Amino acid sequence: MKKNILFKSGYLLFVTAIFISCEGKEMKKYYHDTGELLSEIEYNDKGEKDGRLREYHKNGELKAIEYYQDGELIDTTVIFDKMGKLSAKIYNDNGLKLQERYQRNGKLLSKGKMIDTILQGWWDYYDEEGKLSRKVEYINASNDSLTNNIEHPNRIISYDEEGNIVKDSSNYYTIDLKDTIPLKKVTIGYLDLVPQISKKSDLHWVYFWQEDAFGNKTKIDTTYGTNDKKAKFWVFPEKAGKIIFKGVVLEEGTEVRIDEKDTTMANIISIKKKMFFKKEIYVKDTISEN
Repeated sequence: MKKNILFKSGYLLFVTAIFISCEGKEMKKYYHDTGELLSEIEYNDKGEKDGRLREYHKNGELKAIEYYQDGELIDTTVIFDKMGKLSAKIYNDNGLKLQERYQRNGKLLSKGKMIDTILQGWWDYYDEEGKLSRKVEYINASNDSLTNNIEHPNRIISYDEEGNIVKDSSNYYTIDLKDTIPLKKVTIGYLDLVPQISKKSDLHWVYFWQEDAFGNKTKIDTTYGTNDKKAKFWVFPEKAGKIIFKGVVLEEGTEVRIDEKDTTMANIISIKKKMFFKKEIYVKDTISEN
């Protein structure tokens, strides 16, 4: 048995190695300077985390359980609150994480995918009864000058208690375009938007283009839609094989905000929102087949 003292994250930690297994693994216990157990971690002979990690709240309740293999986080991480109730589960799969968060009553609060700590893809959110109340699609739009957000809420769908979509608090689109289209022929498609920002102006813009497997883009075309009219677009592929149909929906509107310095005054602010879309399409060479 050996004892070490080290500083970590502003806390004075006491480390005690208490066990060495026949596999060469060493269990270490870390303590706060006030004496409470902070964590128990298994290490291999390379000094890497290898096995189970248990972390504790200062009141002694279990805070988290993690599993490692040769320094890499694997399997399922379970997190508890200070009262010992389940707070979250994180399923780890080669850097991609599926997280489930829980309410104090044990009902599911939210679930979705993460890359590192960034929300990605569709996330589901639940009310106090555990019923689905909202779905939000997160995408990485950090390269867009207007959005500039690595965790951009792209589409939002709200639900009532019966599971019906509430359009007044939703903001999403649906695309009507065939999965397989002919080569060198015009194929028409439609984008149907449930608007928010552009409701009053009754107009939104759609910019669209095509990309091949090498990232080569066609020129950007523009179309528009209204609250009651779908945006009509067209695709004219010049090469057979897989292409990606991409685009952006732009909503523009105004918002009235009270002046922070003079609350008797109000300012009219111009606001914009972008929603991004893409769809894989297979282009069939019907010409050479005939």
